[in-house]
Amino acid sequence: MENKMNEAAAKAQTETENAAANTAAAIVEPTAETKTETKPEAKKAGKEAKKPKSRKEAREELEEKQLEALERQREIEAKQKELQNCLKELDRKKKLSENRSKFIDTLEQLEEAENLINPEDFETKRMKLSLHEVSDSGYSRDGFSTSISNSRLILEFIAMLKEKVTIKIEELETELIQ
Repeated sequence: MENKMNEAAAKAQTETENAAANTAAAIVEPTAETKTETKPEAKKAGKEAKKPKSRKEAREELEEKQLEALERQREIEAKQKELQNCLKELDRKKKLSENRSKFIDTLEQLEEAENLINPEDFETKRMKLSLHEVSDSGYSRDGFSTSISNSRLILEFIAMLKEKVTIKIEELETELIQ
């Protein structure tokens, strides 16, 4: 992302330099009109072109060019700021998309677990819902621990989780669309 911002800044800087060079070249190079004039007209034009500009005119021209350059610099800065905002929004949406993918994976895993359980059995040997006390370090060694293996309770819990996960996926998709 920083590369994109640097490329955009370099491009904007190059455009500003090219515009300044073109302006300077236009002042120095003769126009097509002066090239196609007849000899007497060319001599008159040459004399007029050789006329030195007054300091006031030169200063005004310089100030005008400086104002143009300042205006272009402001435009560049505005574009860079806009680009940075776009990149921030892109990062935010990328994170939302990653979270959405995780929720979709979880939903698929819940559906697989649901298919492994026979609702007719009082207890299932294929699934258990476990609760463990976890220490500050994140491990559950010698603390509270219990598990539920009743098929109907586990299926109800899975159904509730699937509903909550589906709602969260929809919220993320709505946010991604905006």
